[in-house]
Amino acid sequence: MDEMVLKSQQWVNQNYTGKEGYTPVDEDGYTGSETVNGLLRAFQIELGITATSSNFGPTTTARFNERFPNGIQQQADGDEAEDNIYGIIQCACWCKGYPTGSSEITKHFYGGTGNGIQMLKADAGCSDTSSTVTLNIMKALMSMIQFQQVSSGSSRVREMQQFINRIYESYIDGLIPCDGVYGRETNLGLKKAIQVMLGFEGSDVDGSFGPGTTAALKQITIPNASGTISTSQEKEAFNLGKCALYGNGYTSFAFDTEWNDTMRNIVLLFQRDYRLTPTAKIDYDTWMSLMLSTGNPERSCEGGDTIYTMTKNNRLQYLKSHNISVLGRYINGGTEQKELYEDEIKTLIDNNIKLVPIYQKNGEVTLSDFTQGYAETDAEEAYKRARFHRIPKNSIIYFAVDMDVLDPDISGTIIPYFKKLNEKFKDYKIGIYGTRNVCSQVMNAGYAETCYVSDLSTGYSGNMGFKMPTDWNLDQFAEIKGIVDDNNVKWNLCKVAYSHKFDVVDSYTDRDYFEGNIQLTGGINTSIARDFGGDKLRVKVNAYDVTTGENRDDILAHVKIVAEDKTLMYPYNDVYETDIPVEGQGGKYYGFDNLITGIDENGNFIYQRDYMRIKPNNQYHIEYSIISATDGHILSESEGQIVNIHIIIETEDDPYIG
Repeated sequence: MDEMVLKSQQWVNQNYTGKEGYTPVDEDGYTGSETVNGLLRAFQIELGITATSSNFGPTTTARFNERFPNGIQQQADGDEAEDNIYGIIQCACWCKGYPTGSSEITKHFYGGTGNGIQMLKADAGCSDTSSTVTLNIMKALMSMIQFQQVSSGSSRVREMQQFINRIYESYIDGLIPCDGVYGRETNLGLKKAIQVMLGFEGSDVDGSFGPGTTAALKQITIPNASGTISTSQEKEAFNLGKCALYGNGYTSFAFDTEWNDTMRNIVLLFQRDYRLTPTAKIDYDTWMSLMLSTGNPERSCEGGDTIYTMTKNNRLQYLKSHNISVLGRYINGGTEQKELYEDEIKTLIDNNIKLVPIYQKNGEVTLSDFTQGYAETDAEEAYKRARFHRIPKNSIIYFAVDMDVLDPDISGTIIPYFKKLNEKFKDYKIGIYGTRNVCSQVMNAGYAETCYVSDLSTGYSGNMGFKMPTDWNLDQFAEIKGIVDDNNVKWNLCKVAYSHKFDVVDSYTDRDYFEGNIQLTGGINTSIARDFGGDKLRVKVNAYDVTTGENRDDILAHVKIVAEDKTLMYPYNDVYETDIPVEGQGGKYYGFDNLITGIDENGNFIYQRDYMRIKPNNQYHIEYSIISATDGHILSESEGQIVNIHIIIETEDDPYIG
């Protein structure tokens, strides 16, 4: 708690509570957006604005310029006039951490307050060192941006921020922070500075890299050997290129460094890290990757991802003709269309296209999908889906956080989710799909091997101003829409850069290890036989009434699994056979527990376990029927149609079975 912040809160409440447009602030001694917005509303009231807001918008700007065309000047020493605006400035200085030469709010603007303003300007890197409160300084005072380096900040980034304010303040509509953190405001300020360097003026300096900006930027290569730009523009562009390198974490050079081998190697390192053509120059692709999460969306790549299945030959042909050799597909995408179809992995890999498996709980995720309870069920489901799709063990499965998650929710929700996921996920490795920010934080916490960055989501705050995560593996950066397949169906493909730092899936298991959610309708039937991999087979069964949805006491589901070729079985009579109660829809799954699977020469049971031993190259049939609970007779097919049976089969390798 800061005493002067508390006094500032008390002062603004005492002077403005009850006035139209003012909302009282908490008097707790801590600076926050509520306090800053309270001071802004008080300032707007002083300017004659009753429809106040939390933004220093066009009306506030116009009223400021009208009343203070030369800024708010420091009072002469003998001037005893008081003004609430001076008091607001003093409060704002204290909330920013700058002294005013007094331990009270005096409603004067003498040298003490002037000194505080000069200190703020020095921290902000302003070229104007006077005590005058200009429009930009007033905007800064009425905001949450900081000008002193924070604990998580970088001195190199702060030096870059001060440089932009010093050179470009009059062009970029306000000051950017100088806290040493390369965030959204700094990224936007640097984009505007680049537009100024390119010759843009007025409202065209908006920080948007549209067609005009990108076309002009294509002419700027550092060093410029073609002579297409002036020496002064080349120097200005080089300085901004150094700013951009600082912002992306490449800081092993002094800001006044000229173009030399050191700079050449740093640019080359950046290009290699981002999988760009290694030109060792700040060229168009490099500028775009330095400034935008997508980089140049037109650049070539070897990876892609899509929600569309590769069932059509010309879809595969499209991938091949565009040199796409790595494809992201969903093992559980929340919709049937999005998910890999059965044996799609075989289709891809047999066509020399490697797989990147993505797990996404729902088609549209929310923060509520990332509880620790869901982490446990997701770990189990992802394992089952990976086995079902014949993905080899130790492959990386990328768990999607396909939303814009802010820092408090990353630390409070996402990281605990991935921590629990690590505890429960077996046989496979964990990757994360998401924004640069969430990927970096989860990886830094040690809960993901690598990441799949959703850089295509340019509007996400988690991508704006955040550098690429260390050890990223895949980077989604553009989308190709409206590709037409051989059935005249349109499909979309996202472009993905592949770093090759971590392997993707380039093979599939030779036999099935998982058969999930076989849905069978009652009567007397036998499922399609399967040749399962592994040595152990386990089954879970759920049966429910599709007409009433109620529990049934009069009927049972009888399920049996038996080998087709008895000569390939182990020398035990291993058969799964059980009766399952028929329940209301959504009833529990029952496992086959305590199976008696062997008899010794004296007729004693010698094996009792929850799995069935199986052998490769043997077909296993699922036989099921609906029976009477009273006498065990099999219901007719028409009678049995009222029951649905869901069967989940999972097999595993056992090193102790030979």
